[in-house]
Parts: sequence; structure tokens; C-alpha cells
Amino acid sequence: MKIGSLKILVLCFLLSACQSGTAQKTTDDIIINELSSELSSLDKVIKMHPNQVLYIDFWATWCKPCIEEFKHKDDLKAYADEKGFKLLYVSVDRSSAVANWKKLIEANDLKGSHYILPVDKYPPMEIAEINGNRKSFRIPRYMIVDKEGNIVENDAPRPSRIRALKTLISNYL
Repeated sequence: MKIGSLKILVLCFLLSACQSGTAQKTTDDIIINELSSELSSLDKVIKMHPNQVLYIDFWATWCKPCIEEFKHKDDLKAYADEKGFKLLYVSVDRSSAVANWKKLIEANDLKGSHYILPVDKYPPMEIAEINGNRKSFRIPRYMIVDKEGNIVENDAPRPSRIRALKTLISNYL
């Protein structure tokens, strides 16, 4: 699958089925987004961050390896602040997990912009498209978007591999 198609698919899933259109700031650095149907593609989310490199973390409230990676959030956030790239967190959970999703964001002090992709609203094969046409979408998963808004890394290093991540993301800063 071409990266451009992947970007469009990810953003369509991320934004098309959400009902409300507000962003709730819980602190100066944590923004929980409740999306609207007006934001109908990932391109529109990316365009909300023009000329920014984005590091996107796909996770879920039930995923222990995902939550384990949050231990490395401070080093990741410090590096993001130093180099000027943005952190976006996308939860692939059921709609019923919204309260737990918000609780985990705050409990782990995950600074960045947060979105939820309700897996119960999308057909499994559509979610698999995000994962390069495989039959399942594995998490944790990380992506890098360049300043032009292109997904340039579909399987970027985890925060626990900060050295590898620094080396890779520096190519796009």
C-alpha cells in the first residue's frame, strides 16, 4: 500500500465516525480531542499541525506493552520539545473505553494531543489497512509524519528505543 493511501485511510478512520467537536484541555500540555464529523480525514488532523513533524503513538487501554512504553514518555517529551516535533496519541479502543482512556492519559501524564479510534465502529479489514494490509492491527505502533504531511515511517521505533528514534526522526526535522 502506498504511504499516501495509508495516510488517507488512517485519518478517515480516525475522524469520520466521531460525534462531537471539542478539545478538552486537561493541562497546558495534554489535549483530549473529541472529534467532529467535519474532520473527515487524517489529512485534516495533520493540517492542524502545519510544517510540523509528528510522532503518532497507536495504543489501547488494554495493551500492557503500550502502557509499558509510557515509562519512557519523559525522555520522549523532552526530546520532542527540544527538537520541535509534536506527539499525537491514538487509542484503538472500543467506544465504551472512553472514560478509561481519559483516566490513563491523565494518570500517565501523557503530554500531547489525544484521539480515540473506536474499533467497534470500523470493519476489521479497514483497521488492518492501517497495518499495511495485514489481517490484524498490532499495537503498540508508531508512525512519523514529515513537515509536508506525509507518513514517512509506518513502523517507527518505540519510545523505549529512544536512540534509534532520535536517529530516524532527525532525518525529518
